[in-house]
Amino acid sequence: MMALAKAKGAVALKSTQAYRRTLRFEKVPREKAEAVFGHPRTALTAQAIQGFEDFIMWRLVELAAKH
Repeated sequence: MMALAKAKGAVALKSTQAYRRTLRFEKVPREKAEAVFGHPRTALTAQAIQGFEDFIMWRLVELAAKH
């Protein structure tokens, strides 16, 4: 997806997270994200949800930097 976006001229990432939460994204271990993946939000704590969001954002940024 990142390679395709770059090939089509994309130069940046944009996220709507700024409208919902702080932009401070902590480095979260993959294992913590895996532990909550697939569970409904209603079954998760706010801390678990934020940890998953943090992990995903860091992964997206790492992929963007790679491409």
